[in-house]
Amino acid sequence: MRYLLDTCTLMWALTDETRIADSARDILWESKNSVFASMSSFIEIGIKTSLGKLSMNGITLEMFPELLDTLHIELIAIEPEDCYKLSVLNQKVRHRDPFDRLIISQAINRKMILISPDKMFLEYEPDGLNLIWD
Repeated sequence: MRYLLDTCTLMWALTDETRIADSARDILWESKNSVFASMSSFIEIGIKTSLGKLSMNGITLEMFPELLDTLHIELIAIEPEDCYKLSVLNQKVRHRDPFDRLIISQAINRKMILISPDKMFLEYEPDGLNLIWD
């Protein structure tokens, strides 16, 4: 199976995997699964870190590629199709975080299962989102 991590799940995988639900953690470490992170998460983490809104327990963005490689998490780029899907996602959902919406778009476009604890994401299931946490 193919799974995409939202930003907080990615951060927890890198800094404190005990915060990830047991069933989601099992998925992450199952060798037959393909696990991905979005470039959108890198952008969000970079912005929040520079604004002092995020502490990464001594991990820097420069360390991410090696850490992702160690954890067998593949980084995916933002493609034009992801941006198109972003523009047609359910506009009635109160959740307006642009980084989350882009990750949701990528999961839908690429037919990946999104791993996230954010229950607001359930409102995107009619758009085709497949969400898992516990």
